[in-house]
Amino acid sequence: MEVKLTKPNETVVVTVKVKQFLVDELDKLVEKGYFESRSDAIRYAIIQLLKNIRNQRGINH
Repeated sequence: MEVKLTKPNETVVVTVKVKQFLVDELDKLVEKGYFESRSDAIRYAIIQLLKNIRNQRGINH
């Protein structure tokens, strides 16, 4: 899996549906100061997911 962006610094809006309990847990992490916002937490989660998949597949990027 390779992620290529035509504009690496471009930010896009992504709309997702998640269960309320997940949002509640996410908000707790923000309230405790782990993240500045929901967006920061979700961005971090996506980055970690991509890293994990790359590591499992032995992809170096």
